[in-house]
Amino acid sequence: MAKPAVLVVDDNESFARTVVRLLESLGQPAIGANSAYDAIDTLDEERSVGFVVADIRMPEIDGFDFVRVVRHRYPQIPVALMSAYPTDDGEIPQGIPVLVKPFEIEALIALLPRPEAAPN
Repeated sequence: MAKPAVLVVDDNESFARTVVRLLESLGQPAIGANSAYDAIDTLDEERSVGFVVADIRMPEIDGFDFVRVVRHRYPQIPVALMSAYPTDDGEIPQGIPVLVKPFEIEALIALLPRPEAAPN
């Protein structure tokens, strides 16, 4: 079974592309989206997504509203937020980890669900 992909959502295309490339260089499948709308389309079409990390400050739909949509439509997919502004934590939904930009890619890898051990 293939590893589930990480969906990286950030309106800064360069940042999203960099995170995707770093994840892929570590053997972690990843997909980039440059808006919450693009990410929702990806989630509707791409069944391989197993984790979502989204920027908090995005135009049209911010990260907080995006998390609410993902939790409602895809409750099985864990979500994390990222932001260059650590003061955003007043609105962070309960149980959602936040990565403060810039972050080490290992910090994101540490949040990913671990594959369950195969039965013997």
